[in-house]
Amino acid sequence: MDSTAVARFVRHLRSRVEDNLDPRSAQLVWVRGVENADGDAVILYRESPGGPVVGRRYRLQDYAALFDVGSSPERLADIAFTDDVSDPTGGGVEDAAADERAGLDPGSGVRWV
Repeated sequence: MDSTAVARFVRHLRSRVEDNLDPRSAQLVWVRGVENADGDAVILYRESPGGPVVGRRYRLQDYAALFDVGSSPERLADIAFTDDVSDPTGGGVEDAAADERAGLDPGSGVRWV
């Protein structure tokens, strides 16, 4: 998927996280969503205010292949919100290589899942 698709995915996922009418979004805090140098969507958020920053990376072409729903970036963002972001992870690990791939300084404190 191209940069336009990644931008649509990020924009729609952000709208889901910031949707005050959805009870699954009540504790979530959007931090950042970008396309990294590899063309992946990188999503940073908190599962609760003041909680650690959680990071997820989506290679949209591969992610779309997991589902029989077509490849709409918005539909994929809905799935990511429901299956990943709104479902508490309970962890994650710091990963300097993942920080670097996401364009962050190593040791950023992001918990990658």
